[in-house]
Amino acid sequence: MLNVKAFKKVAVTATAVSALGLATLFPTHTTSALASTGSDAKKGTSVTSGQSTVTVADKIIATGEKYLGTPYKYGAPSGQTKVFDCSTFTQYVFGQYGIKLPRTSASQYASVGTPVSKSNLQVGDLLFFSSSKSGKGKVGHVGIYAGNNRILHTYGQGGVRYDSLSTKWLAASYIGAKRVLKSNTSTNNDTDKPSTDDSKPSTGGNTGSTDDNKPSTGSNTGSTDTNKPSTGGNTGSTNNESSQGSQLADKIIATGNKYLGTPYQFGAKSGQTKTFDCSSFQQYIFGQNGIKLLRSSRQQATQGTSVSKDELRKGDLIFFRTKSSNGQIAHVAMYAGDGKILHTYGPGGVRYDKLSNWMSTFVSAKRMIK
Repeated sequence: MLNVKAFKKVAVTATAVSALGLATLFPTHTTSALASTGSDAKKGTSVTSGQSTVTVADKIIATGEKYLGTPYKYGAPSGQTKVFDCSTFTQYVFGQYGIKLPRTSASQYASVGTPVSKSNLQVGDLLFFSSSKSGKGKVGHVGIYAGNNRILHTYGQGGVRYDSLSTKWLAASYIGAKRVLKSNTSTNNDTDKPSTDDSKPSTGGNTGSTDDNKPSTGSNTGSTDTNKPSTGGNTGSTNNESSQGSQLADKIIATGNKYLGTPYQFGAKSGQTKTFDCSSFQQYIFGQNGIKLLRSSRQQATQGTSVSKDELRKGDLIFFRTKSSNGQIAHVAMYAGDGKILHTYGPGGVRYDKLSNWMSTFVSAKRMIK
């Protein structure tokens, strides 16, 4: 995933995006940090030979990605980065590039940008959602369109995250979109480096001065695979990945990206994609790329070559215990680079999270890609 230390000049090509580290998160994107096919190509990126060109939209997404996993807090104060609610997150990341947004999601919808249809979304557009399932209520949630039918936003236990716009509650409560970035807005300067569980938002009316809905924080259900450990220490990674192994890891990550937001179901049936549990998800995405994994997380831990947490590479499987597993392996995730994991657990389903949030329950890691 993102190599935060590599925020340098980037050409808007697949190679440069990979150097930035964003291609490890969305390796199928080839024209910008979060570019996508179709209408997303219209977001205004122009490539100048021999120069570094990146759009403001790219920069906004890259800045937002720095805060993946940052906790959600209803009514979080503006201007700080320890916690966000949905509108302070958009306000902050846009503000880093000179774009001032109002404090609340309702105000952002009412007073900034130009309305755009859902079929014409471009990377960097603001997306707005109602406080009811029908999409007819008052605006109560906002996120940033990140391409390929994905939204970068924050809500609930998982904090800042990507989700699919096809996720049931997002699809049902969608109100509209606003474009606050001008077309063909690009920069040839270095990318600015900022300083540095998931629940469905409530369906009731807005409360508090922020006007943004306060998501519920219901506990995870199902197996012990769904328990989120407390925050642990940082981990290292290595940059000496073989080209072939790295490419295969990117393909596996790209396969996993297709299922962001797919619901978690304990004991989900292998081979289908309507729901996953932690191990059926890894079994499926590795299997789609020619690597056969066993069914359970404990069985998968018997495969591959052991690696230390300081030797992690993209594509490695990481195994964890949980509060109720008596020290035994009960969860599996894939390392996606830059200290982040791709996995599924509990409400919110398939997602990226910070590995550091799980390291207190780290058991082992295995390399499945030669």
